[in-house]
Amino acid sequence: MSFNKKDIEKLNNIKRNLPKKLDLPSINKRSDPNTNKKTHPVETEQDPEKLFKELMNVSPDGNVPTHLFNRLKEIENFDLKQKSNNVYNNNNANDDISYISFKQSLLEEEEN
Repeated sequence: MSFNKKDIEKLNNIKRNLPKKLDLPSINKRSDPNTNKKTHPVETEQDPEKLFKELMNVSPDGNVPTHLFNRLKEIENFDLKQKSNNVYNNNNANDDISYISFKQSLLEEEEN
């Protein structure tokens, strides 16, 4: 594609009238460690009970935005899964201890 002199002049005029630099939002603002200090506990809290209390403190009428309510649900589900895993692991440990005791008693009977 070729331009004639008239078109090139028009393009140069448009170019001169354009702003030099556009202010674009920074993409990596969340990765900046200084911005994490400025976030509200509602956005950073990982304990479901504390998060609930914070939500009630910042909500004058008890209404919670959907995205924060969903965040609370996710944290509660994660916390429940961890607690159930701990119970399962503790039960397995008790089972292991019981099995070891049973096995030892069998060995003792065989020796006698």
